[in-house]
Amino acid sequence: MKKDEQANVLLSLKNLYRLFTVKDYPVYSTGILGEKSKKGLTLVKFWDECLLYEWKSTKHGKMIFRKSGSQNRYHSEFCNRKESFPLYEVYMQEILDGLNAETFGSQVLIFEKFLKEKNYNHSVLVQKLRKFLGMVMESDPWLSQECGEKLIFWIDYIEKKQKDFSQSFGDAWLFTLLSLHAMAGPEISGAKMKLVRNREDLKPEYI
Repeated sequence: MKKDEQANVLLSLKNLYRLFTVKDYPVYSTGILGEKSKKGLTLVKFWDECLLYEWKSTKHGKMIFRKSGSQNRYHSEFCNRKESFPLYEVYMQEILDGLNAETFGSQVLIFEKFLKEKNYNHSVLVQKLRKFLGMVMESDPWLSQECGEKLIFWIDYIEKKQKDFSQSFGDAWLFTLLSLHAMAGPEISGAKMKLVRNREDLKPEYI
């Protein structure tokens, strides 16, 4: 991992994707996925296949995740979490308007299916997530201390509750929560996302 990347680790869709595909991101380890499982897994393909259809097909979601026509600038800005991206607030509101246990659970199932099919390594995923969130808390300008601590709390919570649900389900639930926060942009530490990370109906036991 390059020094400039170490100094600027953001909670973005691109960086969540990189956890699965880059061995030395954010810290060198054996991969979460094997080399064969990563073949052909581009950033666009990953989020096109793994993000819930209802979240991609909102009014503004269609603009962000459009694949036809000319190169989609919105997709690149959104996944890289650029300050210049203009639709964070309106797009996240579209998702939050329909966010409930059913839609959240549907996204969890998609991620869990991906993890199982790719024969992922649970222990490496947890190791990388802890390191990643620690670095995010140090360098992400949009992430508050409260938000970062709560996300790390959920890693510990999932680990302690393994007797109540499978590792793959717990990891997929956590990845769903992180993805929502990555998509929130500057709203990541706002009141609406604080409600999301504390909602009883979205807790893993309820899902």
